[in-house]
Amino acid sequence: MLKKSIALFFTMIMMISFTVGCSSVEWGVYNLSKEMGSLEKYQVTGEIGVTLDNFDSQDTYFNTEFVSPIQEVLNQYSLVFDSKIDTKASKMMITYYIKDKNNGSKEVVTSLLSDGNVIYIKANDLFEFIKNKLGEDLTQIYGDVQYISINKEEMKELLMETYNEELADLIYDVCFNLGSYTEQNRAWQNVFEGAMKEVYDKYDMGIIKKGKDKYTISLTPEIIIKTFTSLANYSIDNIDNLGSYMKKSIGSLDDSQKQLLKIYDIDLSNFENDIDKVVKEVRENKEFFKGAMDEIIVSVDNNEIIDSIKGTKMDYSLEKTKEGIYKINYNAILNINDELSKKNILKTTITMDQTIKPINDIIINISKENVIAIREFYEAAQSIEQYIDETNILSIDLDNGYYVVGFDEGVVNVKVIEGSSYLPLKEVGGLLNENISWDNDKKQPFVAMNGTNVYFNSLIINGTSYIPLRELERLGYTVDWEAKSNIVTIK
Repeated sequence: MLKKSIALFFTMIMMISFTVGCSSVEWGVYNLSKEMGSLEKYQVTGEIGVTLDNFDSQDTYFNTEFVSPIQEVLNQYSLVFDSKIDTKASKMMITYYIKDKNNGSKEVVTSLLSDGNVIYIKANDLFEFIKNKLGEDLTQIYGDVQYISINKEEMKELLMETYNEELADLIYDVCFNLGSYTEQNRAWQNVFEGAMKEVYDKYDMGIIKKGKDKYTISLTPEIIIKTFTSLANYSIDNIDNLGSYMKKSIGSLDDSQKQLLKIYDIDLSNFENDIDKVVKEVRENKEFFKGAMDEIIVSVDNNEIIDSIKGTKMDYSLEKTKEGIYKINYNAILNINDELSKKNILKTTITMDQTIKPINDIIINISKENVIAIREFYEAAQSIEQYIDETNILSIDLDNGYYVVGFDEGVVNVKVIEGSSYLPLKEVGGLLNENISWDNDKKQPFVAMNGTNVYFNSLIINGTSYIPLRELERLGYTVDWEAKSNIVTIK
């Protein structure tokens, strides 16, 4: 019982962490956040950037070959968005851009539009972006499709296939019931506000600073842990008030507003009894709970927890300009250090800037022509993928290594040895969806097929296994060579 009570007690604390505290500064940032959240029609513009500053492949689970392309993209591009939202009518217009950090140029990725009943994804913009960046021409599959549509029923089905019912309902409300979702949030905001007044009226987090026009919070792992433990200790000392308030406030919520509790895996049918048990356990074991908080503080002071993430921090600011525009800024650095050597093995910087301002009505104009439903979109992609898997024809120009398979194209390194053409086995095997393995005892590559291993006669050149073309026939492939064009077809 004690273990369950501890879990529920910390769940209660997590639900209210960094939302309570009753200094004038804390009330100021709370009221400004509440004011911003009360907007019914508003525009949010912003930019999200991630920079991978340092990565040590020798001390992490990922190799350089996997990370380097990701690092290159993250360090060069940021995501820019421009959204207009009407919470009452559940209307929204969101356009996403990729921004080049070097020259500031932007390129449209796609747009999401919703009239409250159907969500539309701007497919032609997305196809053009994929073609420009990845070289894949999806118009060969989808023709002149302009939008992909998702209605309420389709969205519900897709969410239920992916998430549990509670989370699916929450995401569904965000998509189609913005007004209801906003009211749920406001109801919970009232719960937190009441906690500040009735339970945490003498508590001060001490982490919010007020400048001339803005509020700022600077967090490090040490500050987060010490703030959380101070909040937990205050809650332990005031557990009876906290328990009574939680029962009273949450009991007053309607069923839809209680959905958040299900996400926390809390049993609503027995909620009040569970709260009473937690209060009793904490009251009777107050020294045990406080001792646990003291142990955390000692661990922080002795750097037992902090060393591995030393240098990690987050800065947050919120302000309202004279023009009535709200501005939010996040700037976070994640540092991961080796526990033994203490050297940094991963450093990444995450930034997000948002500007929020009230607007008038949103007008959604969507052409009803060239619209494909989401299920049709998936089915078309699956049929093409199935066709490619079934045919799986690979053509290679032996003069220059240029290959085509399905909608993919590229170049492989062809070796001519004593008049015979040799291909890099692992690369070609990957193009044919074959899983190439290596037998260290026999020093030969092989493919497991029908319960047996099919071995290849290969040559190792600069650490890469090359095989004669005809070796692929061991796997049941037909290898045809056209002498005039010097193109080989493998199927």
